[in-house]
Amino acid sequence: MDNLQATSEALQNINLFCLMLGGILLLTGFITKKFPPKKINMVYGFRTTRSMKNQANWDFAQRRAPRGMLRAGWLVLAFSLSGLVFPSSRGFQTITGLILMTIIFIIMVRRTENALKQFENSAHEK
Repeated sequence: MDNLQATSEALQNINLFCLMLGGILLLTGFITKKFPPKKINMVYGFRTTRSMKNQANWDFAQRRAPRGMLRAGWLVLAFSLSGLVFPSSRGFQTITGLILMTIIFIIMVRRTENALKQFENSAHEK
């Protein structure tokens, strides 16, 4: 029970959470860039309705998405480090951290989806 309580207290610190999330995004981005999934699957890769529509879309999305993950990871890490340099109240850090991470995720997915839509449109024009 002490480990669970210690973990709960640690996760309350948004800077630690951001460091972990940024690290996970960077690791996922590097792995996906180095070892992109070759075939459409339900386990690994950038999986949206549009990316899973056909193999060409899938391949494009798997090349494009890791860039967004890497950028998002660096942004989240920068935010967490700024929280260490410029400390503020825990409530303010938590709210701004959650808002910022949500915005970063939305932008990351949206940019990949928009690029995929353009790719799809250009493929239809040929």
